[in-house]
Amino acid sequence: MKKEDLEESKIDEVDEIKDIDDFDLDEEAYEENDEAVEDTEEAEEEPEEEDKKKESKKDKKKEEKKETKKEKPEKKKDDSSSNNLQKVIILLVLALICCGLIFVAVFLSNKDKNKNSASANEVSGDTVENTLTLEECQANVENGTMLELTTESGATVYVYNYTNEDYINENIAVTDEEIDQIINDYILAGYSKIVSVNRADVRTGDIANIDYLGKIDGVAFDGGTGQGYDLEIGSGTFINGFEDQLVGMQVGECKDITVTFPDDYYEELAGKEAVFTVSVNSISVNEVPSKLTDEIAAEYSANAGRPEFNTAKKLRDFIVDKEKKDKLSALIFENYYVSDIDENIVAAYEQEFNTYMNSQATAASLELEDYISYYGMTMDDFNDYSHSMALDSAKLTVFVEAIAAKEGLTVDDNDIATVVTTLGYEDLESYNKDFGEDDPCLKYYAMQDKVMAYIYGLYGLSME
Repeated sequence: MKKEDLEESKIDEVDEIKDIDDFDLDEEAYEENDEAVEDTEEAEEEPEEEDKKKESKKDKKKEEKKETKKEKPEKKKDDSSSNNLQKVIILLVLALICCGLIFVAVFLSNKDKNKNSASANEVSGDTVENTLTLEECQANVENGTMLELTTESGATVYVYNYTNEDYINENIAVTDEEIDQIINDYILAGYSKIVSVNRADVRTGDIANIDYLGKIDGVAFDGGTGQGYDLEIGSGTFINGFEDQLVGMQVGECKDITVTFPDDYYEELAGKEAVFTVSVNSISVNEVPSKLTDEIAAEYSANAGRPEFNTAKKLRDFIVDKEKKDKLSALIFENYYVSDIDENIVAAYEQEFNTYMNSQATAASLELEDYISYYGMTMDDFNDYSHSMALDSAKLTVFVEAIAAKEGLTVDDNDIATVVTTLGYEDLESYNKDFGEDDPCLKYYAMQDKVMAYIYGLYGLSME
């Protein structure tokens, strides 16, 4: 993995698994064990993808589902959703570019301060976006749940008291129920199998195999007919009201159900009432393993490229530690207060990002305004996000500096070498070929890792 492939600040990189949505160690591990299960969540979000899957099993399913599936609200918001996604991508890129300037900006800030500290422009705590108020922080210092730190540049930083063992342990504790839920949702669900049930009535959660014929004003319409269709009841795959009316039907039963197509549906059907004649052919369910076994753990971790978690206990312990690290990281690294940030640092971040984005636009033979329009942004949007992220990056710089100073943490050549390896390079020389010598970003990553590793170590947690 190259440096530019990092999508977020290293603060979020607790280990190779960033958050529980990515818990499957490797996304393919989940997918390989889920081939026997219809991905109804995907069907809810993108009906056309579900259609394509069905075509490989039965002919003409695409047209059948086109007219009977519910048009999700998101379909009306495709443009805005896409724009928001692209904005997120922009923000992630910004976070990457900003970190490359951190130590340069700090150097400039200290240089100006040494010349005339009274003349330094500062962004006050009222302007810096903090998740906590100054009053809350001061009260927490008094009760021992926060620490007040001061940087060399004079900024005041409030951080949750990572030395208060009772307080931290209480906040990072995980329950058996939490871990069981994670295992069920992100591991065992991938090993579920569709099995027939010896039961006559349809229930929510069942997979009902149905035949259906839809009519409007007594006339069948294109795409309103299907045979042998497996529908998960309660998945929201079909339009509102369709699946609910199947609950309680018996195998072999045939009945008419009445539904109304949404106003934002396909133009020829929007707002119209339809009657579907539905027959239930059979009932199946997704059968999920009742517990995590050594066999499942070994297969799952092997598929994920993490064979060291080859028993149920090892994999469960890994999940417990990861959950604790997630909670500790969120408490310490996402909820803190910084009083002041030198405006020069913020301006430097913005300038660096603008330079980068202009270079990208030039490479695409576009003006910057035209280039960012492809991300659904105007220049005002761009400037607002640029400034906001610059503030966040500068704030994080001050925060890390404060903890490192208090604990006497420094970066050495071994720390740099570790970061280089983490970024996917064999050695520092190969890294320098891409990014030049003395890249300040390496020191920033190393110090950030150092601070995280120190705090994790206080509670028996590792960075791995």
